[in-house]
Amino acid sequence: MEAVLQKFTEDLNKCFGEKVEGHPKPVKVIPRQTKPEGLSVLDTTLEHSSKKTRYEAMVSMTPQELFEQCCSEIKSAYDQLEHKFGWRFLTCPRSKFVEHPNVALVTSNPRGHRDYPEYPRRSQEAGSAYIIESWDGLPAGTAPLQQQVRMFFDALASRIGAGSGDMLLNESLTSHFIPFRSPGLEDIPKASVDFSKSLWAKILEFIQPKVLVVTDRDAFRAISLLLEKRLGQSPNIDEIPIGWVYQRTSKRPDYPALVRDFSPGPTLCGFPHWSRFAIFGRTQSQRQVEKIIDVLAKKLL
Repeated sequence: MEAVLQKFTEDLNKCFGEKVEGHPKPVKVIPRQTKPEGLSVLDTTLEHSSKKTRYEAMVSMTPQELFEQCCSEIKSAYDQLEHKFGWRFLTCPRSKFVEHPNVALVTSNPRGHRDYPEYPRRSQEAGSAYIIESWDGLPAGTAPLQQQVRMFFDALASRIGAGSGDMLLNESLTSHFIPFRSPGLEDIPKASVDFSKSLWAKILEFIQPKVLVVTDRDAFRAISLLLEKRLGQSPNIDEIPIGWVYQRTSKRPDYPALVRDFSPGPTLCGFPHWSRFAIFGRTQSQRQVEKIIDVLAKKLL
C-alpha cells in the first residue's frame, strides 16, 4: 500500500507540480483521517446514528413491549450468569406494569434454595402474590413478609382514604430489584447486580409512580442514583427512625427509613428488609410508622 501511494505521489508531482522559486512544489497525499480508536469519520457518524436509533427505538417502545423485552433479557441473563434457583420479575399482574400505578413496591430479590415452578416467573396474573400465594406451607397471604406488605398498604390506604389495603395493593406495581432467586443476597454475584441496575434504568424511563418503596438499602441507593440521573435532581435524604436500634448502642437508631422526595418525580422510601425488621403491627414502631405514612401520603393526596 505504501508503495502504491508513493508511485501515485510521484505521478501527481510530474503532472501538477507547481513552480515555487524555481522548484516544483510537491503534492502531498493525505491518507483518510481516522479517530484515534480507529473509527473513520464515516464510521463515527454511523456509530452515533446507531446509538440515536437505539435510543429512539426505546423511547417509542410501549410499556407492553418493554415488559416483554425485560422478561426476555432476564431469561437470557439468568442462563448466561448461570443462576439455578429460578427467577421472578413481577409479583403482580402485568397490567400494573403498563398502567402507570401510583404506588410501586420493590423488594430485594426472591429468596429460596430451589426453583419454585408453581410460582409464575414473568408476572402473577391471578392477583398480588402477597395476597393469593401460599408461602412456606402457610395459608395464602399469611407468611411474615406477606403480612408486613399487606399491613403497610393497610396503613397507607387508611391515610389516603383508598378503601382497603388489599385493594390498594392490587392496584400497585410490585416487583424485585434483582429478579434472580438465591438463598441470600450475599449469593448474588456483582454481574447480576449490574444487570439489575441496567434493567431498572430502562424501567424507570417508563414507570413513574408517585410513591416508590424499596425494602433493601443497596437497591435504595441504586434506584436513588438512577432517579438522580434521569431527573437531574439530588434531594436530601431524610432519616426517619423505625423503632429498631442496634442492641449494643441503644441510644441511636441504626435502622431508619430513608426518604428522598424527587419533585417532580416520586417520593422514594427505603426500609430495612421487612422480613428481618418487621415494623408494621409492632408496638415499638407504631409512632414512627405513622410519621412515615404521613410523608408518603402527601404525594398521593
